[in-house]
Amino acid sequence: MRHLFIKGEDLVRKFRSVVFKACDIFNVLACICIFLSMMVVVVHVAGRVFFRSPIFGLVDIVGFAFGLSCVFAFCVTEKNNGHVKLDFFMERLAPTGKKILHVILGVMYLGMIAIIAHQFYRYTATTFNNRTVTWIIRLPLYPVVFLTAVGFTLYFLTALVNFLSFFETSEKEDAI
Repeated sequence: MRHLFIKGEDLVRKFRSVVFKACDIFNVLACICIFLSMMVVVVHVAGRVFFRSPIFGLVDIVGFAFGLSCVFAFCVTEKNNGHVKLDFFMERLAPTGKKILHVILGVMYLGMIAIIAHQFYRYTATTFNNRTVTWIIRLPLYPVVFLTAVGFTLYFLTALVNFLSFFETSEKEDAI
């Protein structure tokens, strides 16, 4: 019966592990998107030069691939703390001020990402219901918008993990 209950620390650790594994999968997907878009461009140029037959809808394909690669890479950047931060102001604050400002900015940051993800889910429903397609090759738009929403959701979860990990380090520093 004891194994049914998970301690809070174990739950956070498992949550972090799942989110970071998903980030690794999205990193591979981002790399695949970039590679495929580069190959499509190479085939397009070769087709135009050698066969006088370019790939129809190149702009749609490359735009989707590069857009998705960027969205998929957001969580990886967050996981590695690769976003630009202005720490010079935070360094001048007292420890209590740092914690308060971190909480305020972290909640605003998480709220912004959550709103963006939510809006992409709503836009997915709109593009699905309206049967919105691309201009050139007439592909449905909703799968790309949905994948963008999923990418922002994972970005949110990764930011949440980083936000919660700040409190783990703060508790350890307070205990010393």
